[in-house]
Amino acid sequence: MLIAVAYGAAVWLVFTYLSDRIGRKRRYPLGFGAQLLACFPLFWMINTGSLPMLYLAMTIFTVGLGLGYGPQAALSAEMLPVSVRFSGLSISYA
Repeated sequence: MLIAVAYGAAVWLVFTYLSDRIGRKRRYPLGFGAQLLACFPLFWMINTGSLPMLYLAMTIFTVGLGLGYGPQAALSAEMLPVSVRFSGLSISYA
């Protein structure tokens, strides 16, 4: 399981990097939409008890996670004016 989680983190890292490179405005909703579509199939695949299905589930979910998580910080910073950006992001993040 530890190796599968490390694999998922590596896929997440790659797609976080790619989402920052290919534009954030359209990738943010695309990433969360992919996560929404992957929710139930993720649990069904993990419930099979098959290791290849676990890796496939981790791949599918972390692609959406990376596409949504990558541009999140930049979009959040752009939404707030400079005078309240630090406190506004701190409150929303916590």
